[in-house]
Parts: sequence; C-alpha cells; structure tokens
Amino acid sequence: MAVSGRKIAALYRETKRDALYAQLIRLSPAERAAVLLPLRREGADETRAMVDRLLHSLKLPSELAAADLPHHRSDEPAAT
Repeated sequence: MAVSGRKIAALYRETKRDALYAQLIRLSPAERAAVLLPLRREGADETRAMVDRLLHSLKLPSELAAADLPHHRSDEPAAT
C-alpha cells in the first residue's frame, strides 16, 4: 500500500498540533493567546492555519481588542 508524501505530512502536522493542544490546554486563556497570537501574525501560511484551528478549538478570539474607554461626562466630580 503506497502512502503519499502529502498524507504523511498532513498526519505529521496533525500529530504535532494535537501535542501542542495538549500543552496549551494547561495554560490560562491569556497565556494561550500570548503564545498563539504572535505566531498567527508572523508565522508561515501553514503555521497561521494551524494557529487558527487551535484558537477555534480552544475557544479563543483570533484577535485581541483593546477595551473601550469609559464614557466621560463633564458633570462628574473630580477625584481629590
């Protein structure tokens, strides 16, 4: 039975992704994002695809967004 190089490569990537998932699951969501998001921005196409799948399976947002500033009203008392 002949197995193509593509199938072997896909199996290898899947195995590595599963091993990385097992390590990431032990981290807090913030730590997971700190590990994965830089790879998503700077990695190769295959790396970004793997990171996207991990972000989805770990239920993490694919982007970190800054929180909105609270609305300021001019009639609020100043801190003393």
